[in-house]
Amino acid sequence: MIISRTIKALKVILISCGIIFLLMLALSFTSYPYWIRYWLGTSKSEYKFKPDCVIMLGAGNMPSEATMIRLYYTAYVAKSDSLKIIIAQPKDGNNLKLMKEFLINYGVDSLKIFFESSGKNTRQQVLKIAQKFPETINAKNVIITSPEHMRRSILVFKKAGYVNIGGISTFETNISINLSYKTKKIGGKKYIPDIGNSISLRYDIWNYFIYEIKSVREFFALAYYKLQGWI
Repeated sequence: MIISRTIKALKVILISCGIIFLLMLALSFTSYPYWIRYWLGTSKSEYKFKPDCVIMLGAGNMPSEATMIRLYYTAYVAKSDSLKIIIAQPKDGNNLKLMKEFLINYGVDSLKIFFESSGKNTRQQVLKIAQKFPETINAKNVIITSPEHMRRSILVFKKAGYVNIGGISTFETNISINLSYKTKKIGGKKYIPDIGNSISLRYDIWNYFIYEIKSVREFFALAYYKLQGWI
């Protein structure tokens, strides 16, 4: 009896997972994943003030794709006005040193770079920044983080008492050149479909599928933070 119920439950789970996968796959052929991620990255981030401080929320270790692009945006924003930089990133080996060196190589004043390395999630990082750098609470701050993480970050800062808070999401820049090609010209097999002219099949649907996964994860995080009263 127990085995029969277990098998039925597994069937329901597998069927449900299959339906979800097919829906996500179908959605990746549309532009909806892009616009959902765009909304997460821009819906709360607009600001009209001249910032006093740039706060970068860390992602992964150094080097990593997410960390490198956040550092790039941080350097681009901060060095123009010689702004104070606070990086929230747990210390792991010499990762903080490497991050600082990256910013210095991009022209950032080393005396303007500070770290908060004890926070383990967004909520804790914001509380630790407010505790370690209390002057930031009333300052004009710009947050640097990934698009899917921006909305939650802004809401957490506001919940912690920050008023003048905006953000710059680390959107990637697409290649503008034509990447089409003819398979036959580079020795492709005649009996295999030529997808050289289909940028959508080669890149877009896979990128959009990744956007979907990141966005779904973020909506779960938003719901969890809301239930905890952190946003």
